[in-house]
Amino acid sequence: MSNIGLSLALAISLAGTFPSGNTMPDILAIFQRAVANQGDPARLQHVFQKAAQGKPITVIVIGGSITQGAHAQKVEYQWGSQMHNWWKTTFPKSTVSYHNAGIGATGSLIGVHRLSDHVLKHKPDLVAIEFSVNDGDSQLTSETYEGLVRQILSQPQQPAIVLLNMMSQSGGNVQHRHAPVAKHYNIPMISYRDALFPEIEAKNIAWSDISPDSIHPNHIGHTYAAALVNLFLKQSLDAFTRAGSVPNPIGDIPNPLYGTRYDKAWVINPANAKILENKGFTEVHDRVWKMGLQAQNPGDKIVFEVEATSIALVYKRSNAPAGRARITVDGEVVNTAEGFFDQTWWFTPADPILNNKPGVHKIEVEILPDKHPQSKGHQFQVCMILAAGD
Repeated sequence: MSNIGLSLALAISLAGTFPSGNTMPDILAIFQRAVANQGDPARLQHVFQKAAQGKPITVIVIGGSITQGAHAQKVEYQWGSQMHNWWKTTFPKSTVSYHNAGIGATGSLIGVHRLSDHVLKHKPDLVAIEFSVNDGDSQLTSETYEGLVRQILSQPQQPAIVLLNMMSQSGGNVQHRHAPVAKHYNIPMISYRDALFPEIEAKNIAWSDISPDSIHPNHIGHTYAAALVNLFLKQSLDAFTRAGSVPNPIGDIPNPLYGTRYDKAWVINPANAKILENKGFTEVHDRVWKMGLQAQNPGDKIVFEVEATSIALVYKRSNAPAGRARITVDGEVVNTAEGFFDQTWWFTPADPILNNKPGVHKIEVEILPDKHPQSKGHQFQVCMILAAGD
């Protein structure tokens, strides 16, 4: 494996047998079915050339809790860290900056809105995207995933993109939603699911060998994900070197597949929004978003004015004494948001509340008197407003 240029974790993880006693499949044997889309190598070739010349490059990963590093045991075992290590060891003359923009329980809808602040501001040369087990099977996923790709491709430094598809215990993901975007924009797509799930079905691998729960890979799973991506990078680099190390020209960005609604998307801190009315909501900062407004009592209400084409509301769900809120847009009730969640962990769902209606809109959030039977209070936290449009 050393010729693939992988990290210490590979030597530890791919030692020959899993904890179950099953023999680990050779990465080369499963690699070919992992390449769900080969893609146009031009952008990657330009990054290779830049790094080989000793110029600094920036590599960023964005995704959900898998990318954030859940169950990787150590930071250096995370798939993104191992990919970063490949760039560092392959191009020792280049300073390779790395940023992990993974946030648990988020998908492409939140991702496309936070892209500017969490990814694009770093002026990346390469962005790897992993949202295939967090995204829903919907047209909105197709549109927001395309928005992620289009925003990155449109950057002046012309960054490369690599797409990674993970899986749940059942082999589920929404790769079928992401694949048309990969093919349309000719972007490399690597499928951990396609590589490993046939081995699980054949009982060559036990799910517990690569994951301690129903979704998140352990350090072995992270290492296989990294190995697949890194082998793709290595083979792409080898082909580039054989061809004389002259990068292909980067072509124009194709016309949109689903639309341009998410070519421009942004996050609004509710505390900084245009507030028309506020009864009971005060500023709060959680450890993930570092922003938000929260109220405690039935009847507490806040009214925002937002100019956008599409809007989603991000709020907190937890086992705190949390309540429910009625969401109204332009005088029409569009949703009842449930703040209570009967688990020990918490998350921040994004509920679309306005779809493809340009203009200035009035959003009302009012805490209701009824609540979940298990909840002991009515606390409700608005974390962010997601806005998109021209």
